[in-house]
Amino acid sequence: MKNNIKQYFIFLFAIVFVISGCKDELDEQPRSILVPSYLESPDGIRAALVSAYSGMRFYYGTENGIATTILGTDEFTTAALGTNDEISIDSYSSTLNPANGQFQTLWNNSFIYINMCNAVIQFAPDAEDMPADEATRLIAEAKFLRAEYYFLLVRTFGGVPLDLGSGNLTFNTNPATTSLRNSVSEVYDAIIQDLKDAVQDLPAIPLKYGRAGKAVAMHVLAKAYLTRGWLDIKKSNDFSNAYTLAKDLIDNQSKYNLQLEDNFANVNKQGNEHGHEVIWTVEHTTDIIFNESGFSKSNGSHLYFYPFYYIQTVTYGGETVTPVTIDFDYQVGWVRFRPTQWLLNTCFADKVNDSRYDVTFRTLWQCNTNAGQPLFSIGDTAIYMPGIEVPDAEKALHKYLTLSPSDYTAQMYPALRKYEDSKRQTMYSFESTRPFIVYKLSETYLIAAEAALEDERPQDAVPYLNAIRERAAYRAGNTEDQNMNAKKSMIISNADVNIDLILNERSRELCGEQLRWFDLVRTNKLSERVKAYDLAGASNIKPFHVLRPIPQSQIDLMTSSDKSAYQNDGY
Repeated sequence: MKNNIKQYFIFLFAIVFVISGCKDELDEQPRSILVPSYLESPDGIRAALVSAYSGMRFYYGTENGIATTILGTDEFTTAALGTNDEISIDSYSSTLNPANGQFQTLWNNSFIYINMCNAVIQFAPDAEDMPADEATRLIAEAKFLRAEYYFLLVRTFGGVPLDLGSGNLTFNTNPATTSLRNSVSEVYDAIIQDLKDAVQDLPAIPLKYGRAGKAVAMHVLAKAYLTRGWLDIKKSNDFSNAYTLAKDLIDNQSKYNLQLEDNFANVNKQGNEHGHEVIWTVEHTTDIIFNESGFSKSNGSHLYFYPFYYIQTVTYGGETVTPVTIDFDYQVGWVRFRPTQWLLNTCFADKVNDSRYDVTFRTLWQCNTNAGQPLFSIGDTAIYMPGIEVPDAEKALHKYLTLSPSDYTAQMYPALRKYEDSKRQTMYSFESTRPFIVYKLSETYLIAAEAALEDERPQDAVPYLNAIRERAAYRAGNTEDQNMNAKKSMIISNADVNIDLILNERSRELCGEQLRWFDLVRTNKLSERVKAYDLAGASNIKPFHVLRPIPQSQIDLMTSSDKSAYQNDGY
């Protein structure tokens, strides 16, 4: 990697939104374009902060954000309508290069909103008529957001600029002609310091849903320590610090109004996005008029994981019908991302004691149209994926379409249902107003377990893993004895704990949640797993693929003769 290279860096201002009303979530309405002088006023500072929150919508829940974090991993691969850019990410082929548009969104937007955070941090202390306690809180929120943007950037691209043209972590008002690409170590130092400051000054309970509180700063700080601990630049106490922070958050979860759901089925349930397990969300205004409905910032997660269920025909007794059509309960299938065979059949191999497979994937579609007659009535089972191989003779006994794992294709497969939105504005809306869950307490448990393991204390990892695993054994429809027996079968001991088990637990809990590529890179497992499970990129993946290419659009805006040094090695 090339660091500390003077290069050109282009900065743009952003359209921002100001808070209105006293609702329980971030509530934005378009007002104006920011200008530097406005940012020195209390209203300007508040607007800049909400702008920085709004910028997260470019990443979380969008096609670009999801594609760059789940494809090319052991969890998901491209489905029938995957774009060329997505296919190249999945295959690690020569088309995964700086011209790939999927990486531009994160790169191009993050620095805009980092600069908004810089403005809040710089101007809030001296803003007239702003109460001191409010200024302290806004600065803490801005430091959390700045750290979150940089944490995404450094894990994706490696070292990135801390200086946007006016000095490190300083508000910049003019396009700069040079840029310093700081080292990975320097970026992590900035992230960790921002998060430590945020932990100190944020309120225990956020003022509104979607805003930062002390818990999310602790969670991300623990994760930053954990991630840095795996790097060659690690400090001797990174894993210990990660464990201590995660343990502190778990031990004091009631202080932050947090607790694990008793039933895994409720964790990602529609309408429970602000449940007690949720630490932080990226909000989307329920009024579609004010929801920034342009495709680039829309939460389209309800679309991308669904297959072509609505074109499947069923033939039985000489009749051929199409028994399922698009409706509000069944999402519009954009057929972008499908689960790998490893995820469905190996990671989720236990479909008896572990409830998470049944909750995570839709495997049954019922007839919902008169076009299913005469074979089906409304509500009859029409398409069923039992998750195990079923002999043809047994399939022939049922009029519904039975698809075994060997029958799955790029067009038809179990659908990830975490993001289903039955309350979207229209049947074919590509905008979901559901808040996008970014961080959950269950991940804090997994961070604590991983940190303990890497700190050579596997015995301390066991209680956190068992808490997650025992919760997963619960099924609402089972008897108390059935749930107790399932729970016993899920318990692990010290000897069972290794990084592969933890990674598998992360998939069972968190698959599809824009985490997996980071997980595999962090633990040095990306190449190993891609090759081991014969995924799309098995024959192409190289060591340099642990970083993404700096977008060509950035390189093209530079005029320096040595601008090629700005690019990551291998690209």
